Amino acid sequence: MTESAASPAPARAKMSPVLARVIAAAVAAVVLVVGYLVASVTVPLLWANFIEDQIGDQQENSVLLGMFYGFTFSFAPLLVGWQCRRKLHKWVGVALGAAAVLLTIPNVLTLGVIYGGTQTAVQARAVWTISAHWFGTWSQIFMLAGVMSAVAVIVLGRARLRRRRKLRTVTSAG
Repeated sequence: MTESAASPAPARAKMSPVLARVIAAAVAAVVLVVGYLVASVTVPLLWANFIEDQIGDQQENSVLLGMFYGFTFSFAPLLVGWQCRRKLHKWVGVALGAAAVLLTIPNVLTLGVIYGGTQTAVQARAVWTISAHWFGTWSQIFMLAGVMSAVAVIVLGRARLRRRRKLRTVTSAG
């Protein structure tokens, strides 16, 4: 036998967990930045055209659609996200958090069109100026209404639960 065949192959050095996390985070950051750059060039105009198609020829529809999108996609994510604080299975909490983030996408897209500085956002605003003039305004107003309503539901719901617990304590003691 030759000497190289007789000696065992050197063991591969394991990568430290910290280094693996740093590399994974760097790759994720690069993917997110590239995704953001691609999305900022394409998505605002796609969203504006999508809303324009939903409104059709009726300008009045832009008010109702703005109210719907603004309220629904700020109210629902807050209530779904609030459930993440409960003691649930880890993956149920992660799924609820992901669902809450996904439910905010229409409002984020709307705000991206309204306040975006890219050329695509400017073109998208031009589309809305012609065909969906009131969509952005009413969407923003009802985003605030949705947030305030969700907070009210959460606060009032917690107060009701506290009152029930206190009532049970008083009735069981007396």
